[in-house]
Amino acid sequence: MEKNYYDILGVNKDASTADIRKAFKKLSVKYHPDKHINDSAEDKKKAEDKFKEINEAYETLSDEQKRKEYDNPTPEGFGFDPFGGFADFFSRGQRQRFVTPGQDIGVKVNLDIKDFYNGGIKEIKYKKNIRCGYCGGEGGDTKICPHCHGNGTIEHRQQQGNMTYIQTVPCHHCNGTGKIVLNKCSKCNGSGFTKEDRVFNLNINDLNPTMPSGDYILSHGMGHESSDPQGPDGNLIGHVNINLGNYKVQNGNVFEQVEIPYYDILLGTQMVAKGLDFPRVTLVGVISIDHQLYNDDFRSSEKAFDLLTQVVGRSGRGDFKGRAFIQTVLPDNDIIELSAEQDYESFYKTEEIIRKSMVYPPFCDIC
Repeated sequence: MEKNYYDILGVNKDASTADIRKAFKKLSVKYHPDKHINDSAEDKKKAEDKFKEINEAYETLSDEQKRKEYDNPTPEGFGFDPFGGFADFFSRGQRQRFVTPGQDIGVKVNLDIKDFYNGGIKEIKYKKNIRCGYCGGEGGDTKICPHCHGNGTIEHRQQQGNMTYIQTVPCHHCNGTGKIVLNKCSKCNGSGFTKEDRVFNLNINDLNPTMPSGDYILSHGMGHESSDPQGPDGNLIGHVNINLGNYKVQNGNVFEQVEIPYYDILLGTQMVAKGLDFPRVTLVGVISIDHQLYNDDFRSSEKAFDLLTQVVGRSGRGDFKGRAFIQTVLPDNDIIELSAEQDYESFYKTEEIIRKSMVYPPFCDIC
């Protein structure tokens, strides 16, 4: 029975190329052999067969000409054959040769909290198999495979009652190429491939910081080249490893888990909380700083100055200029102006005069 490639990918017959590509990416990640390493032998075999079936369907439906021939089958093409085995017998020499797709490449993508919140591009370096330019990817001097007669496929026939089932599989003698290497190429040593350094630019801004560690990023066509010039390249599959450390991302907020010894809680202590350095942050804001500036604490000016200088210093740390917006009813306040200028020395002198005249610490002890 002819396979229904649309059902395999889970799309309608009128699906667009983008819909087909999207469905292929989703299914190829789900059934990729790397995700079923720990499964039973039977489940691994099912996943492997399904993965091959998905690639076969995508190879046909993603190509405009192949899809047209699939949707409108003729006796010379593939699809429904009104003459059954007889037409297959007479047209055996015209059968389309099996095309081996390129192998997938798996790479590790290590990300941390700074990668997500700084954004930008992360370079992923890997090595890709390229068809040897010296032998054209054939591996050397070749001859037609005597087992598949150059088709790259062999048939397995199974008789069940009055029905004969025919299964076409890649020839294992020539690995589906239809040719056997006689004399190995001196450049690629008969493999047909040479290694080439490649770089894939991953846009971290397109990723979700809440995505689970161990997820996959699929880039179609960035894998190894096929041994056949007409074959599609494999995929680049990034295995994402997210290490957030003591941080947790929830609803757009970043929380840090801080361990405080029990005796510090009982006795009271001060701790230095280090923030993250975000060079892409160019805008910060402080809402209603007046609540801190004008309260009954003699240290209110000091605390407000400390808060404002910290916030202003968060903006524009990288290559971009930063801005800080401070909400207040009295924008001419000296503390705000000194904070904006990061003038620690002038603030100290001003605060020293005020505390000395008001007899506040450190010029007295408060009991």
